[in-house]
Amino acid sequence: DVVAQGGSAWIEVKNQEVFGLDSVHWTGHVRHVKGLRRQAEELLAYAAAPCNMRRWVPPNVVLFFPSGVHPDVEAKLKEMGVHVAAGPDSLLNLPPPPPEPQLTNLDVTTMCALVSQVCFSPPSDPQLQAWSTCNKHWRECYEAECAAPLSPQLEPYVAEGRTLVASDVAVAQFEKLLSMFGGPQERERWKQLKSRLHIYSHAGGAGAGAAHQVQMEARTALEGAADSCERSHGGATLLQPISERVAQLQKVGAQQKSVFGLGDALHAVTLTANGNAVRSAERQGVYLECFCHRAVWLTGM
Repeated sequence: DVVAQGGSAWIEVKNQEVFGLDSVHWTGHVRHVKGLRRQAEELLAYAAAPCNMRRWVPPNVVLFFPSGVHPDVEAKLKEMGVHVAAGPDSLLNLPPPPPEPQLTNLDVTTMCALVSQVCFSPPSDPQLQAWSTCNKHWRECYEAECAAPLSPQLEPYVAEGRTLVASDVAVAQFEKLLSMFGGPQERERWKQLKSRLHIYSHAGGAGAGAAHQVQMEARTALEGAADSCERSHGGATLLQPISERVAQLQKVGAQQKSVFGLGDALHAVTLTANGNAVRSAERQGVYLECFCHRAVWLTGM
């Protein structure tokens, strides 16, 4: 009846008198009543479908009994994996949603935002104002930044102490853009940002085994373990996995699959301005863990 916690909890309301395991309300009837046992089984099966996962785990199925529930029924439901909420105030104690990802995966568009002079100069900067008059797109970019600065929105995901990852495909594409349109200050910011990046190479492909390997490497980095010879930190590359569900997406380009597939395989939040790819995945039943932001242009400054 209710989807809560951003899809991480499904709440089904059972507003009926208390009944036991011998009741038709539990066992069901061939013609007339499905029965709560079967309803719970179906809900759990639907929740386990890949299209319904949030942060890589199925949502919690919660059965809410405002008038209370028989202890035997409650015990059986819990055995099945259902969270039982009994009584009017019980929904205050829902199971917690999955934790926030601790890894941040950068798309090309986010790399632009993290180094562009648009996000670092004050709106009153004459040079930035002059740049914004060159075309409609740059003007819109400047006005959007004046109205709502982007850096504070991205800061929680890229703050010092966060582990940043990227596909070598994204890095190569961005560096090509930077060489063509970036300025000295933007190149210096990229140098600093790249020194923090763990870069993963798609060369040779990677399956489930490689996905497990790089996930473990990322977790080791989070735990503060010493760097191994296989880890990249702004230099050499690691073998990149692409999650199976992203690899199977239709109407999503190979470069986009490389970026989103890396984030999905590593259980990272992907920062991107490519909302079209995220929405395309959602239409195909794949909900990616992303933070979508507006596009920002390089300025040549």
